[in-house]
Amino acid sequence: MHSPHDDYRGTLDSFGLRLTGFQSFMTTAGMVNVISSVIAGVFVGLAIKAAIRLPPWALTLGGVAGFIASVLICWQYEVRTWTRAERNLAVHSPSEK
Repeated sequence: MHSPHDDYRGTLDSFGLRLTGFQSFMTTAGMVNVISSVIAGVFVGLAIKAAIRLPPWALTLGGVAGFIASVLICWQYEVRTWTRAERNLAVHSPSEK
């Protein structure tokens, strides 16, 4: 059975789900974001190794920093894009919240 409300929050409430910050990672774009960020982290680590000679722990730290930066940048872009798309949708029966 579908939700009686056609807004995002009303649909989640009717299925007993909560809106969390990690919800965007459950989408296809979120999963591609994480996979791409792993590749970006490896690239940063290898770029640091090619540029200067550092111990392996420093390369790993650089790769982790590249991964985290890439995830945050892509996540912000995805949230902004979904928010803009939701604002452009016509809601005919909004929820009370």
